[in-house]
Amino acid sequence: MIEFKNLRLYRWDGPEGRTYWNELFLRRPFLPVGPQNETSEGWAPPFGDDEAIADVGGHWLAHWVREERLLPASVVKAEAEQRAEAIAEERGYPLSRKELRDLREAIRAEWLPRAFTRRRRVPVWIDPREGWFAVDAGSLALAERVIDTLRASAERFPLKPWRTRLAPASAMADWLLAGEAPGPFSLEDEVQLEAQDDSRALVRYARLPLQEEKVAAEIRAHLAAGKRPTRLALAYADRLSFVLTADGALKRLARSDAEDETAGEARDARERFEGRFYLFAETLRAMLPALSVALGGESAEDGEQGKSSTSPISGKAGSQASSA
Repeated sequence: MIEFKNLRLYRWDGPEGRTYWNELFLRRPFLPVGPQNETSEGWAPPFGDDEAIADVGGHWLAHWVREERLLPASVVKAEAEQRAEAIAEERGYPLSRKELRDLREAIRAEWLPRAFTRRRRVPVWIDPREGWFAVDAGSLALAERVIDTLRASAERFPLKPWRTRLAPASAMADWLLAGEAPGPFSLEDEVQLEAQDDSRALVRYARLPLQEEKVAAEIRAHLAAGKRPTRLALAYADRLSFVLTADGALKRLARSDAEDETAGEARDARERFEGRFYLFAETLRAMLPALSVALGGESAEDGEQGKSSTSPISGKAGSQASSA
């Protein structure tokens, strides 16, 4: 069973229920990649039944699947060059550009059905009560591939990115300057700072107490020099740890050992996974509003998103960054 490691957050504003979403997913079911296809993408039942969405205590779980054939262009090119040399030697003159291009395409068609395949599952969490839609994607590009699969099936697309009034980079800078995170959050032991000039120089602190005075003084000096935080490790009420990024993604999610032990009391693998997923989703349901508040509240309009707070060091507005 797949565990969530990252989150790209979206809001859905429609009243559509589970039937609507289930039908929407079933319009693009995952099918194994065909012999002459390079990729296949779609939705697969999380537990192998007929339901595209699994309901676990009021939290919905879906799986987006991508399968691709692994046939590197460099391998096709090398084989084409070898065959082209043999043909040229046999007939006495080299292949034209068009002939060489056609030869590469013929080799690709010949080898593609025999190429190895790689399959990837991307879990999606939907909270119908609070209107959250989250994709377990480390990159924005992957999250958008998942969203595009939905967009192609929906007559009216009900999703929009989660946006906050403060840019995460600016808010994280304020927390580092204060030496503490707001509300139920606490600073963990990792931060990454990036220069805003052309050098894009990076400074990273890992496995160090950020509240320790020497470390905190160094970080304040980097902030005063114009560097901005792009990653900051946080903990939520001793229940969940994660890394907040400048574009509003949550990475390296990890639940507390106590919650894992509670879920581990289930009898079989599926029950244990459902128990862990339920506790994880309940924690997110409680945490995300608090995180929104820490970032100035959710933005009602696109134009409000990504405002910078005022830096206590310089009194100037920090650099802007948009949250995803």
